[in-house]
Amino acid sequence: ADKLLVSAEKIIPGLSRHIICKDIATPLTFERYTLNSGGAAMGWFPAPGGKMRSQITPIKNLYQAGAWTSPGPSIYMVIPSGRNAARLILKSRRGE
Repeated sequence: ADKLLVSAEKIIPGLSRHIICKDIATPLTFERYTLNSGGAAMGWFPAPGGKMRSQITPIKNLYQAGAWTSPGPSIYMVIPSGRNAARLILKSRRGE
């Protein structure tokens, strides 16, 4: 992180003074928090013709969220997946 800041300071002088908190992550960090083998941040390569699981299940009031559901794989897409599942639940509760 410090080496990156030194490089960035050449383009944006004084940048370091404005950073309140910095955190770094490596594949080991991702593996520890997600249990993805080898710290795979982008998830598994989809099989040809494969598609993500629906967030709506055949079981009433059971919804899915995660890297294996829509909108797609990766630890970064888990956030919108959770948001979308929450929206589906709210729509269901409102009778939409």
